[in-house]
Amino acid sequence: MKISDKILCCTIETDPNGAPPHGYLCEQSSQRVGIDLTLFGGEWKKWENFNTKYEILLEELPKYKDEYDLVLFTDSRDVMYWKRKHEILRALEKFKDYKMVVNAETNCYPNKDLDEPQKKLEKGKYRYLNSGMYVGEIDYVIWVLKKCVELNLEDDQESLQKVYIENSKDIKLDSNCELFQVLWDEENGRSANFDMVFNYDSGSRYNQRTDTYPAIFHSPGPTGHLNQLDKVNNDNFGGKYKDFEEFT
Repeated sequence: MKISDKILCCTIETDPNGAPPHGYLCEQSSQRVGIDLTLFGGEWKKWENFNTKYEILLEELPKYKDEYDLVLFTDSRDVMYWKRKHEILRALEKFKDYKMVVNAETNCYPNKDLDEPQKKLEKGKYRYLNSGMYVGEIDYVIWVLKKCVELNLEDDQESLQKVYIENSKDIKLDSNCELFQVLWDEENGRSANFDMVFNYDSGSRYNQRTDTYPAIFHSPGPTGHLNQLDKVNNDNFGGKYKDFEEFT
């Protein structure tokens, strides 16, 4: 992967109430760390199913090919940026032999038949692909998304898992949580990830299992939440947001 500061950070929101400045933590947190986040879903395209994400991205990303080398996509409502762009690019150096890096989680969902194939590719606790966050060469990401659409499946995560299994030489899971951290933990009640250590005084956020400091947090699923991390950003648990410069 070419490590370039020409990186398009983007998300999708199809609800006009989700537009900045009234947006969710994804928009708010990206602003606090100085990242220019592009919001797709213009004219508020109707959300049909999870494949709507691919339809929107395949419509929008080609417009940016001449301007950007990389694209970093995240979901919107359950994602929080934590580190600045230069720190994200520094973490990407570890994945320079791949064309795309994808969020990893502890649960094989939705198709359990893909459990064993994914276990063969990654070791450790975070060995399953989560489609909510990924980064890669923009041309390659577009190619991957087209492959996902061709599978014509109802779930975007299942389609991306299948493409990943067939193209693992070019696609790598972030199984050490260098970039992405899922807070859903299948081993510990799903909404409580005890791998993560948060220091409310210093603002540190550390995965003690992988010995890493993730850059972007994701809390998927009905029991997931970002409340614990959001408290770190607040003064006295609910006051004014601290300056992120304190944490970087």
